[in-house]
Amino acid sequence: MGSKMTAGGNITPSFLNQYYGTADAAASAVTVAAQTTLTTPATVPANEPAAGSAYELLFGGSFTWSTSTPQLLAFTITLAGTVILNGHPGILATAFAASAAGRFTGRATLTYSATGAGGAVFADYFINLSETANAANPGTAANNTVGISDCNSAAQTIDTTASMSWIVKCGWAGIVGTPTITNRHTCFRKIA
Repeated sequence: MGSKMTAGGNITPSFLNQYYGTADAAASAVTVAAQTTLTTPATVPANEPAAGSAYELLFGGSFTWSTSTPQLLAFTITLAGTVILNGHPGILATAFAASAAGRFTGRATLTYSATGAGGAVFADYFINLSETANAANPGTAANNTVGISDCNSAAQTIDTTASMSWIVKCGWAGIVGTPTITNRHTCFRKIA
């Protein structure tokens, strides 16, 4: 059952107990050898999550593999300034040929299993990178598409009484040959 509100009141995400979402088309490029913000930050309001609440980030864009020495690409999820998912080793440097260009799409979720100062959350992501044909590598069967996924095996502790900004980050193992991945859009929504 929904909550009642006084006429003329200001509805904010923390007031809502139903699904909602936001989206933007702000581009964000990662060209460095450090975990750097890829998606637009999304905020889960303080005290909003309940056990069983879930939130989703959808994102996507383009990439160019290193032009000379391919580099590993790794992803993480950060919530309230803390890395809560950083278990997968990343996409190997040899996944695509030097200078390969491509597109990617991703989905990340948070699912809360407990709330309060000692709250608990599970995180996961699935990211799919697909090469687009180019002069250096016209898209061989071995180099067309690479998917990567990760999920917590145990809940991470998080204080749900404070506002929780979350992002997907990524970083290259090195920057020789100027590898680049650029997120073109982020959609955030509460899904449960």
